[in-house]
Amino acid sequence: MRVLIDDGVLRGYLSRAKLFYPLEYGEFLWGTREDEDFVITVIDRSFGEGDEEELEMNTPWEFGDVVNGQSLLGTIHSHPNVSCEPSDDDLESAAEPPCEQVFGILSLAKSPANRWLTSYGFYTPDGKAVELVVSKPDKARKNAK
Repeated sequence: MRVLIDDGVLRGYLSRAKLFYPLEYGEFLWGTREDEDFVITVIDRSFGEGDEEELEMNTPWEFGDVVNGQSLLGTIHSHPNVSCEPSDDDLESAAEPPCEQVFGILSLAKSPANRWLTSYGFYTPDGKAVELVVSKPDKARKNAK
């Protein structure tokens, strides 16, 4: 079981999460399910509020809804200054019907040298880890055109 995502899509979320640091920040994962893989094509902004400990996210859709050929698969949110391991609240929220198919957590912190420290974890609602696979364009091929 894997989460497949384009580097640019993931970096877009990271840059938005940094703007809200040290507050939690979350968005919605849109894409498709192909066999055992979750193909994330869009990370969409949410309507809600967050602080250092809690995040409220709102959308007019429910998990599993299909819009323009894309399913609302789940969420991604940041854990400022803590690990990307899911909390009990994260697992409870993900499993709440209609449950998320997959959710992500970004561990985001700043080092004393003022460098961003990041890591990602993706999980099923029961807490099972899902492998993250990030795709990047082949620059050699792109430049050959």
